[in-house]
Amino acid sequence: MKRIYEVDLLLCPECSGPMRMISFIQEEHVLRKILEHLKLWKESEPRSQPQVSEQVSVQQFFSITDL
Repeated sequence: MKRIYEVDLLLCPECSGPMRMISFIQEEHVLRKILEHLKLWKESEPRSQPQVSEQVSVQQFFSITDL
C-alpha cells in the first residue's frame, strides 16, 4: 500500500508511531456489521446500465501511417 498510495498504513497518523495489524476481515457480513455499528455503512442505489451511443472501431482512431 505504501508504494501505491504513498501512505504507510502501519504508521499512526497522530503520533507517527508504529502500528500493527491485529486482524484481517474477509467476510463481507462481518465487515458490514462493524461498519453499520459505527454508522459508516451506506447503502448505494443500484446503478443503471451505461448508455452506449455507438461503437467505435480502432481504425477510426488510427490511420495506417500511425501504426
